[in-house]
Amino acid sequence: MQVRILIAVSQRKEVLEYAALPFFVCTPFCPPLPQNVVENAEPYYLYILKSETADRYYFGISSNPHRRLEYHNSFEKGFTSRYRPWTIVFTKEFPSKAEAHAAETKIKGWKSRRMIEQLIAGDATM
Repeated sequence: MQVRILIAVSQRKEVLEYAALPFFVCTPFCPPLPQNVVENAEPYYLYILKSETADRYYFGISSNPHRRLEYHNSFEKGFTSRYRPWTIVFTKEFPSKAEAHAAETKIKGWKSRRMIEQLIAGDATM
């Protein structure tokens, strides 16, 4: 179940209400989220793409890696547009965006093609 919360704040910086809406807005004056909202946070995925035309890998995080793959293969104007088409060769689920980002940073820090290929093959761990 996906839960997102809007926290509305008045001019006097008082919290007015929690309302279930399809987006999340917060200010520096937001109170901590209720525990049931934190527990229902959506998982994030670390994904690795491999170019079908060049021998290149791309790493990213997303709550929906397959939707993100479609974006990389069609709309993106940056690095991924030069090496289209891409395929997903690895995904790993994490309970939060922060944990997925930490794993992505760790893998990018390896700077080792051999380690990345071992991770994809299941011979290495993060």
